[in-house]
Amino acid sequence: MKNYKKKGFTALEVLIAISILGILSVIAINTFSLFRSASAIDQAHAEIVGMLHDARSRTLASKDKTTYGVHFEENAAILFAGSSYDPAAATNEVYSLNGVKIIFTNLPAGNSIVFLRLTGEIAAEAALALQSSRDSARAKTIAILASGIIE
Repeated sequence: MKNYKKKGFTALEVLIAISILGILSVIAINTFSLFRSASAIDQAHAEIVGMLHDARSRTLASKDKTTYGVHFEENAAILFAGSSYDPAAATNEVYSLNGVKIIFTNLPAGNSIVFLRLTGEIAAEAALALQSSRDSARAKTIAILASGIIE
């Protein structure tokens, strides 16, 4: 009787290898999704804080001899000129939030923050939270003090 050496893999070994690869793929995809969610919040936070600083700076510089503010909607922030938000104004600068939504925690009526000329102050302290659309546990808060300082 000849002694044959077994070459190749059995069907069971191939199925086990494919199962392990599938499990590892699911873990990697989930980790990447969580990373993207955190990255989207960080990016939106930086953009909104930048818009608030820009609106305050434009107001303090008396650019176009007017005040500036930022209006908040659930999925967007809009930098506007004037003492109140006008959705039809051509000068509005819109930043759309992708994968992030704004939670209105402590904003004035109308969901707008307007900086006062000469002082850069706002009428009252305000705060808002940014929350991931995919993972509600991920959030960041932005606070605007009455002095106009953004934290």
